[in-house]
Formats: sequence, structure tokens, C-alpha cells
Amino acid sequence: RADLIGFGRPFLSNPDLPVRLQTHAPLNLPDPSLFYGGGIHGYVDYPTRNQEMGLEPLPDFSALID
Repeated sequence: RADLIGFGRPFLSNPDLPVRLQTHAPLNLPDPSLFYGGGIHGYVDYPTRNQEMGLEPLPDFSALID
């Protein structure tokens, strides 16, 4: 039994972490060099499992990246 379980870094690289844990899907490895950066790279561009499998398109963030 647990009162609190925390996930920090895994959520950064796995936007669908609850689904991945439920389905035993492999996790994306985080890139620590991007953890405390000033831009959006490394925060919103890790793919979901469905995107990796080609079931959903990857979002186009090119207009947002400096």
C-alpha cells in the first residue's frame, strides 16, 4: 500500500506515462541535457506510444521553435 507515488522525469519524456505503465509499453528515455533548458525542445516533443506506432500523427512544433 502506498499513500503517494511520484513520477517526475519519466513524465517529461513520456506524456502518456499512465498508459505506458498499464500496457507495459517501453518508456522513452529522457534526455537530461534538455531538463532545464529555456525552450520547448525536450518538453513537448517526446512522442506518445500511439505516435511511435504510427496510429497518431506527430505534432508539428516547427513554428514554435526559435
